[in-house]
Amino acid sequence: MKNITIITSTRAEYGLLRPVIQKVAAAQDLQLQLVVTGAHLCARFGNTVQEIEADGLPIAARLPIFEEENPNEPVALTIARTITVFDGYFAAHRPDAVLLLG
Repeated sequence: MKNITIITSTRAEYGLLRPVIQKVAAAQDLQLQLVVTGAHLCARFGNTVQEIEADGLPIAARLPIFEEENPNEPVALTIARTITVFDGYFAAHRPDAVLLLG
C-alpha cells in the first residue's frame, strides 16, 4: 500500500483538493495521510479545519506554522518553523508521494 500525504493550508486550495482527497481516501491501494496546516489552524482565519472535520476526512496531522499571538511575526521565522515542522513530519512518516498546491 502506498502512503500518500496531501497537505492543505487554506480554505481556497482545500476546495480544489477535496475531490482528490476523497478519491485517495476511498482507494483500496492507497493510504491517505492528510496534513492540515497554515490558515486552517488559525482562529484569525476562521479555524477552517472544522470544514475538513465536517467532511469526515481523517486528519493524520495538524502542523501549526503561524504564531497566533504574534500576527506580525517576520516571514523568515514562519518559514523556519515550517521547514522544521515538516522535516519532523516527513522523517517520521516517510510518505511515498506528497501532493500540495502552491
